[in-house]
Amino acid sequence: MQKVIKKKNILRKFKTEGFVRIDFHGDSITQGCGFVSQQEMYTHWLVENIKKITALEFICSYNHAVGGATSADGITRLHWSQREGKMPDLSFIMFGLNDIQKGVPLNQYEKNLKLIIEGLKSLGSEVVLLGPTPFLSKMSEVNDYSKHAEGIASVMDILFIDCFSPFNKMVEKLPKLLWSDGVHLNAGGHKVLAGIIWKKLETKQ
Repeated sequence: MQKVIKKKNILRKFKTEGFVRIDFHGDSITQGCGFVSQQEMYTHWLVENIKKITALEFICSYNHAVGGATSADGITRLHWSQREGKMPDLSFIMFGLNDIQKGVPLNQYEKNLKLIIEGLKSLGSEVVLLGPTPFLSKMSEVNDYSKHAEGIASVMDILFIDCFSPFNKMVEKLPKLLWSDGVHLNAGGHKVLAGIIWKKLETKQ
């Protein structure tokens, strides 16, 4: 069953208090890396949906994701969120697939996520931790990393959204949402991912 750890009304908060900036941190799933256009990415869909609920015509968003990045790389790029005078109001984090590919131990993955979360919180940002998406040849490992990410979110008292289990339930449909490499989401996959995230954000309102 998909779980959301933190019972926090993030969207409601920004409806009432205003909203200026969203940051995204992650790997090629979040960056797109040429597998999809900018307008097809899950990040685009999320920003557009937040615009609607806040009635804002423009929201500043920064995508700090880099293809091939591990959670350790995420730590070294935290300073990218300090490029402007206004710090992010909301930050989304998604790492794990490259940690799996490179054999990063689960305990080190947890430590890295904790440091990223602490760094973003220190900037005054709300933080949402997204579990990794499917990796067809390493589904068991993805499940393990997702569970450990969920645990860290609970310890750090932030919102966690399981992005693996909903995809995993689409056994027949899943290959049609990925490129032939069995890892990267196509346009349809990104739309499904955006829907998974948005549904869980909305249910906490």
